Amino acid sequence: MKKFTFFRRLFFIQSFLAFIISSIFVVVVYHNIHALLVEETRDSAVEQATIFASSDHLKQALKDHNVAVIANLVENIRMPLGTDYVVVADSTGKRIYNTAGVGMGVTMPAYQIVNVLKGKPASFVDYSDEGITNIKSRVPVMDHNKVIGIVAVGMSYKFAVNRISKYIIIVVGISVFLFALLVTFSHFFVSYLNRKMLQKSPTQIEVAFNLYESMVNSILEGVVAINPSNNILAMNYAAEKYLHLVDLHETMVNQHISKYLYPADFFLQHSEENVVDQTLCCNGERLVANRTPFYSNQGKYLGTVITLRPKTEKEELEQAVNAAIEDKKNLRALSHEFSNQLAVISGLLAVNKYDEVKAYIHNEHIIKKNEVVQIAHSFNVSILIGLLMSKMSRARELGIALEISPLSNVQAERLSLNDKELTCIIGNFIDNAFESIIRSPGAEKIVSIFANNLGDELIVEVSDSGMGISEDKIELIFERGYSSKNDEEHGIGLSLVKEIVDKNHGHIIVEESEYGGAMFTLFIPQYKQACENESN
Repeated sequence: MKKFTFFRRLFFIQSFLAFIISSIFVVVVYHNIHALLVEETRDSAVEQATIFASSDHLKQALKDHNVAVIANLVENIRMPLGTDYVVVADSTGKRIYNTAGVGMGVTMPAYQIVNVLKGKPASFVDYSDEGITNIKSRVPVMDHNKVIGIVAVGMSYKFAVNRISKYIIIVVGISVFLFALLVTFSHFFVSYLNRKMLQKSPTQIEVAFNLYESMVNSILEGVVAINPSNNILAMNYAAEKYLHLVDLHETMVNQHISKYLYPADFFLQHSEENVVDQTLCCNGERLVANRTPFYSNQGKYLGTVITLRPKTEKEELEQAVNAAIEDKKNLRALSHEFSNQLAVISGLLAVNKYDEVKAYIHNEHIIKKNEVVQIAHSFNVSILIGLLMSKMSRARELGIALEISPLSNVQAERLSLNDKELTCIIGNFIDNAFESIIRSPGAEKIVSIFANNLGDELIVEVSDSGMGISEDKIELIFERGYSSKNDEEHGIGLSLVKEIVDKNHGHIIVEESEYGGAMFTLFIPQYKQACENESN
């Protein structure tokens, strides 16, 4: 048994309504024809009575009270089919002659002839318990503006009704045609709806819409959809949050985008080309936006979908990527150093040099302990301590002397930027110093670090004995994608550092170091400026 789907139910409901409409059509038309035929019969009765009442012979016979002549005249007139009787009465309404042979000498009811005696024709319908019985007319016989008699004609109601049968067949035929037409229209209409609604019932569409709304609102990026007229089609919670429109959720749909966003230039541009990672300022927020047009199945342009995320989120993602790259390098250095140490221990054990093994392990322990003490003394930032420990191992692997200035002192509670940003800055400076030294032919391999935030500014200084940086390239090294290394992991490090420094209202100076290489020095204020300064 096939499932009674929504569209099947809709078709049967519409078909039933078509049947009701067709039936109502038959009833209404039947009653109109019935009323028309009754009215036509009344007019015919009045007309026949008027023609007979205008006969000069009848007028003379009434004046003479000659019943025989009146009877002869009545019997010889030609009445239309359906005439039940003809009655002639005197000026008082007393019946003189009746073709039906009844009621002669009896006066007609006063209510039937009150207007007739005033010279006005009258017609009416007789009713009984079974319904209409006769259709009657009363017409005065006038002589010099004086009523001298009355002519009454009675028409058969059954004869009038029988005339309806020839019309009702036509009406029923039209009704059947109308029913078939409505059912056919219903079939095509339901099929059209079925295609447009993708064979989904309203309940399924409601569930799908709620699911879509939940999915869109669960996306961390802001999503805004606008039509070709620049009216808002949809906006998820994240977009409302980023654009400070949460309280206006119910009023935004179908409203022009410029009513809620300023400046709205990016949202008003309609193009078939995708826009990726464009930075913009809207409603006082710095955002990274993507724009993609969307089309119907027929290729008609329907509007644009725009995704938004805070500019800081992009920076945080880049910092996470950069940190992952650093972790990979640091783990490789630690793994290499650890492998070398195990190799030394394994070799000493193989030749039974147990005392040397103990001395070696003790010596390595002292070295590590001294490094930890030195770094922990200068830096009160846990994540930065871990970074510098791994860089120490990497430096030994590369044969580079990594020196930390004894004047370094960084306290976490005084930082105006977070510890991840500080780690990202120092880690990238050290990596660039290592790379410069590796590519330098010089014999001296030194990297020196100084960091201090005890004053009004955070100062970080990293010097190396590498190749140095020519003046014409100082600006280029902070551009995204610029790198002197053919490696896709590079090209974002220093640009990311620059973005972090700019966000925290600092600046960077690049100059030649005392070792002949490059020296990067940055200054970041130890306070946070108001947010509107950046927005302005």
